[in-house]
This record gives sequence, structure tokens and C-alpha cells, in this order.
Amino acid sequence: MVSRSITAADCADVLVVAITPRLEDGRVDLEGTRNNVRFLVDRGAKFLMPMCGTGLVYDATLEEFEQVTAAFVEAASDQALVVPGIGPGYGRSLEMADLARSLGVAGAMIMPIVGPASAAGVKDGLTRIADV
Repeated sequence: MVSRSITAADCADVLVVAITPRLEDGRVDLEGTRNNVRFLVDRGAKFLMPMCGTGLVYDATLEEFEQVTAAFVEAASDQALVVPGIGPGYGRSLEMADLARSLGVAGAMIMPIVGPASAAGVKDGLTRIADV
């Protein structure tokens, strides 16, 4: 996985929002995940976004989030930025941001905030997440 700051130029190309494959018993398919990452990177993908909407971040446990994000980081090596989705709630976003940072990701995409919140509360929460 590329370890540097994300630039506007990085976002000018294809940003791959990747799926999270699962086995028949419902467990995350980590081998399939790594194979998918290698397939994408081998074909020129430079910006990978695991655990976003299509990656089923809303349905993943924190353990699954960590496993999938780690598999992306490992399989992407130094060939692509890895930017997982985090959220959707404030507390969960903080936990996921800590996990993602410990794995060395390039950044995180905060999934839409759900539930009742004021504009000031959302701003404060997003600022605190960004500080992680």
C-alpha cells in the first residue's frame, strides 16, 4: 500500500469502491479479497476503497473491518492507496479510524452520518474523527 498523503491528482482517476466477498457460511473470504485486490492492482488501479457501501461496511463487525482492511493493505503492497470506509455512526467511526490508522492506510472515507444530529454536532463529530 502506498504510504503518503492523498492529493487531488489521486482523485482524478478511477477510485475503486471494492466489494467484500463472503464464503457460503457468511464469513469474509480473505483469500478472495486478496485475489480481487491483486486483480485490480495488476490492471492499473491506484486508489482502492474497501469497506464502503458496496463493501458492506454497514454489515461488518469491527473484526471483519480490520481483517478486510489489512488484506487490502497487504495485497496492494506499495502499488495503490488504500482508503477504507468508516462509520456510519460517530463512535463506530472513531473505532474504525483507529484500526485503519494502525494498519497504515492512506486515509478514510467517512460514510454518511445516520440518525438525528444537528449541523453543529455533525461538524464537531467529523472534526474529532479527522483528528484521529
